[in-house]
Amino acid sequence: LPTQNVGNFSFWGVGLTDRQEMVAVDSSLWISNFDRDNSQTSLYMYATGVSHKMALNSKLFINTTLSATGNGLSHQEQRLDYELQAHDQSGAESQTWRYSLQSSLGLRLSKQHSNHSGFTYSTLGYDVDIEQSQAEGGAPIKVAQREGNSGLLQVYTQSKLQLSSKLSMNVGVNAQYLMLNEKGSIQPRAGFKYNIDDKRSLALAYGRHSRIERLPVYFVDIAGVQPNKNLDLQTADHLVLAYNIKLNDQMRVCVEPYYQRLNNIPVSPTDYFSTINMRSDIFFNRELVSEGSGRNVGVDLTVERSISNGFYYLMTASLFDANYTDAQGVTRSTRFNKNYVVNGLMGKEWVVGKDKNNLLSVNGRFNYLGGNRKETIDQQASMLAQDVVYAETGGQESFADRHDDMPIISFTVSYRKNKPSYSSVWSLQVLNATAAKEYSNDWVDLRSGKVETKYEGIMVPNLSYKIQF
Repeated sequence: LPTQNVGNFSFWGVGLTDRQEMVAVDSSLWISNFDRDNSQTSLYMYATGVSHKMALNSKLFINTTLSATGNGLSHQEQRLDYELQAHDQSGAESQTWRYSLQSSLGLRLSKQHSNHSGFTYSTLGYDVDIEQSQAEGGAPIKVAQREGNSGLLQVYTQSKLQLSSKLSMNVGVNAQYLMLNEKGSIQPRAGFKYNIDDKRSLALAYGRHSRIERLPVYFVDIAGVQPNKNLDLQTADHLVLAYNIKLNDQMRVCVEPYYQRLNNIPVSPTDYFSTINMRSDIFFNRELVSEGSGRNVGVDLTVERSISNGFYYLMTASLFDANYTDAQGVTRSTRFNKNYVVNGLMGKEWVVGKDKNNLLSVNGRFNYLGGNRKETIDQQASMLAQDVVYAETGGQESFADRHDDMPIISFTVSYRKNKPSYSSVWSLQVLNATAAKEYSNDWVDLRSGKVETKYEGIMVPNLSYKIQF
């Protein structure tokens, strides 16, 4: 929405709602507790905002955004007993939201120096109500009921300086302050880029970054006490070196070795648990301390050919090692220490049609990922509980071994028909065309009492039609 005197306004938004129901399988086919469960799950998310941009003069401009985001989950689960009677097993109601105001000033001080400075203030909210049965057939009891909100303030300033015809520098500082526990962090950042010649450049950058935990982590309640409320902000120090070379007008190669040091990672005071390994867990209820650390080191390689004569490709490879240290000083791989990821993307376009204004496109993608790490299982405790119990027993160390590697092949075929006032696009996309299987979960076999591992491979075909005006 442009105006004559007060700049440009824009409004944006996206939202979704979804629901899923699962039904217990026939009792003659029960092999795990999952097969005995009925469940109903619904969720929603939204993100919306209004933005304003305005040039105050030829050297000064301002950008401001007011936004609201949120998501919610409702989950109910019932378990059939061996008489086929359903008993409530668990329930969860969870909502989170964030209201933010952010604004920045851009200033051109000279041809060699420009600056951006600004702030973001966010109100963060959380409301959860969780109940769970403590024994087979027992009525669910309240295990967590948390509600809270807090403010998060971030301020920054950043300058770009052209030190010479070949050397440029970005330097700045960011500060973050969580009002929930009055924890803050100062984060200096600097980067240099040197153009060796028209085809080669070398860059070096350092930055400190910090983040807060998910609000449910802070609001854990154990016997009326919130042990995690005063967790420090997790910090990460990044150091990156990048070498770029342009081989010709279409091709470039980039090599980027990097090192990252993590501090103040929330970990368990008694075992190997760390939030660095967390996945989605709405039933989280553990005491933590900010005494963990971590280290990531690796190198990224990129080979890119921009589109020319209708043909392009992009190939990337990453070799890395990621580990963390718990409160006892023991260092392990993280759950997501795959060690290597290789990606390839390639496509070709043909101009077709009577008037040579339509496009036929074929694109392919190949991903080869190392497997995530395996968490060790207490087999005996799992057999007694008829549920998987993760623990380090018998000298086993969690995350020492990896699941199998995953090769994934996907492709898209599309046809674009261009008209004077609009374009229409037919597209067939097939994700994971070979249905490569990846780790899903561990489960206890009710027949043998042993812990088994489930792998799933899903091919996703998608046929779409789109009109663009």
